Amino acid sequence: MNWRQRLRPFAFFVVGGALNTAFSYCIYLLLEPFIGYSIAYFSAFVIGIVFSYFFPSIIVFKRKLNFRSFFAFPLVYLLQYVFGSLILEVLVRR
Repeated sequence: MNWRQRLRPFAFFVVGGALNTAFSYCIYLLLEPFIGYSIAYFSAFVIGIVFSYFFPSIIVFKRKLNFRSFFAFPLVYLLQYVFGSLILEVLVRR
């Protein structure tokens, strides 16, 4: 395997992460004026998790999708959500 073949999945993974971040932030910005920052954050976070499951699975790793891995995937993000919510609350109330 040459360096280009090894670099391709990594590049797609980085692009997918950047797309997910931009997409989730845009969702947050669109929702926040209508439903408040905490619900907008939660909604954008959930939508971002769904995107970050499908994009790498299909585009980067070319795996078959299944419900078991789809429902196990968000468990990794639980701690990240709690931490992010606390930071958002502190920054908003400041």
